[in-house]
Amino acid sequence: MKNYLVFILLILKQTCAITQTLDDIFTNTHKGSLTLNCEGIDCKELLTKHIELNKKNNTINGYRVQVFFSAGKNSKKQALEVKAEIMKSYPNLKCYVIYEEPYFKVRVGDFYRRADAYSLLIEMKKNYPSSFIVEDKITY
Repeated sequence: MKNYLVFILLILKQTCAITQTLDDIFTNTHKGSLTLNCEGIDCKELLTKHIELNKKNNTINGYRVQVFFSAGKNSKKQALEVKAEIMKSYPNLKCYVIYEEPYFKVRVGDFYRRADAYSLLIEMKKNYPSSFIVEDKITY
């Protein structure tokens, strides 16, 4: 996704001229408008594709609390049991089972900031003492 965005920006940078000046921005003469003059490229099509891709990807960088991970014969079953326990105890909390070879992991929450995940970490450590905060792609 990042590579696609960089590619679009490079194309726009190479072939498009922004006709809005700094004076216009600060005097509000063209408030909310931006004009792109593109030569030999369909900017509208590129921007439309970019918007469609962003709609499909509803994740951003954020934080979750990992409460369980295991690699072994019964690790998937154990992870699903932990998820069921958490969903029973915390019905409003989103819970995810993730497989990253060779581990099954159980992560909870969707937090934009690490500080927000910390309060959940304190709560989770009561029943899952090995819990910790991880960076993850979160849904919004």
